[in-house]
Amino acid sequence: MSPYPTSPLYPVSPSLYDCDSDLNAELSYYTLSPDFSISPHGTIFPAGQLDYERPNHLYEFVVMAVDKGDVPRTGTTTVRIRMANVNDEVPEFSQHVYRTFVSEDAGPNTLVATVLAKDPDGDGITYKITTGNDEGNFVIDSQKGLIRLRSSPPPRLQGVEYILNVTATDDNASGGPQALLSTARVIVGVDDVNNNKPVFGKCQQYRERTTVLENQSAGTFVLQVHAVDADEGSNGRVTYGFMHKDSTVPAFSIHPDTGVIVTSRKFDRERQREYAVTVTATDQAADPLIGICQLNILILDENDNSPKFENLRYECECWGSHTHTHTHKTHTHTHTHTHTHARTHAHAHRHAKAHKNALTRTHTHMHIIQSYYRSSSICRSCLPG
Repeated sequence: MSPYPTSPLYPVSPSLYDCDSDLNAELSYYTLSPDFSISPHGTIFPAGQLDYERPNHLYEFVVMAVDKGDVPRTGTTTVRIRMANVNDEVPEFSQHVYRTFVSEDAGPNTLVATVLAKDPDGDGITYKITTGNDEGNFVIDSQKGLIRLRSSPPPRLQGVEYILNVTATDDNASGGPQALLSTARVIVGVDDVNNNKPVFGKCQQYRERTTVLENQSAGTFVLQVHAVDADEGSNGRVTYGFMHKDSTVPAFSIHPDTGVIVTSRKFDRERQREYAVTVTATDQAADPLIGICQLNILILDENDNSPKFENLRYECECWGSHTHTHTHKTHTHTHTHTHTHARTHAHAHRHAKAHKNALTRTHTHMHIIQSYYRSSSICRSCLPG
C-alpha cells in the first residue's frame, strides 16, 4: 500500500550545508510539490496517498533551502522518489457492459465475445464466468478473455438473451493482503432462427371428440384449437386457417388469432354425416413454416324425421292348410276334404281382412306386419299392392 502522509520519506538536511556561520548558516526548507511537504529540518512527508501507477512509477519535485542572513541566500535541489508497488488497485475492464449477438443455431466453438481487463498494479489477470451460464453453453479462456460456445456436447441456445457476469482477478504478484477482482456484464442476444414449425399438441384429442349437432344456425361454436411454435418473436407467432380444396365452399370458419372454429351453415346429417377438415397454423417468419391437424367433424343426429312406409298399400295372399281325409270302404271312396277346405278358407279370409283393416287404421310399422304374416300359419306372403 502507498505510504500515509505522516510517514517521513527522505531527510534532506544532512545532505545540505551552508559555509557561513551563525544565522547565516541556519536554513529553512520549502517545496512547491502538491504531493509532498517538507519540515523545517528538511524531512519530506507525503501530502496525500501516493500512487505506484503514475508514469514511470516516479515522483519528481524541487526543494529549496533558504538561509537567515540579512540578505537571504537560497539553494535548490531536485528530489526523485521512485515508488515500490503494492497491490491496491482492482483490475479494470475496458467496458462495464459488453453487448453481443449469436445465432440460435450457432455451432460448437463459435466466438461470442472478447473481454479485456488491465491491472493498474501490473499483476496478471485470470477471467471466469461466475453467473448466467447455468446450462453451460459458454466457456471462457481464463487468460485471454475469449468467450465461445462449448465444443461438446453441442450448445443448445434457448430464449431471447443470456446475461453473463465475468470476473477479472489479479494474481497479487505485487504483494498485498489478498488478490483483487472486478466484474463486467456480458449480454448475449440470441438471434432466433425459424427452425420450428407450429405443433398442435392436442390434435389427436381434437380428432376424436369434435362434433356438432345438425340443424344449428351458422356461427355455432365447434372447437378451439391451439398450436405452439418453439421459436421466438415473429417466428413463434401463429395464425390459424383451413386448407381448402379449390372451388369448394367451406362448411366451417376459423378465427386466425384465437383458433375458434364455428359453423358456416346448417347441416343435415341425413345428407352428410361427417366433414374432413385440415386446420393450419402458420408462423410469421419471412419464410413461414406451417403445422397441420386433420379433423373429422361428426354431425350429430337430431330427431327431425317421422317414420315413413316404403309403400302406401300392401296386399296379402293367404290360404289355410288342406286337410285330406280319405275313408276307404269296400267299393266306396269318400272325399271328406271338400267341406273342411271351404270352412277353413272362409275363416282365413275373415282373419286376413281384419288384419288388413287394422293396418290401414293404425299405420303400424311395415316390418312388424310383415313379421306377423311371415310367422302366421294362415298367410304365406304379403306383397306391396
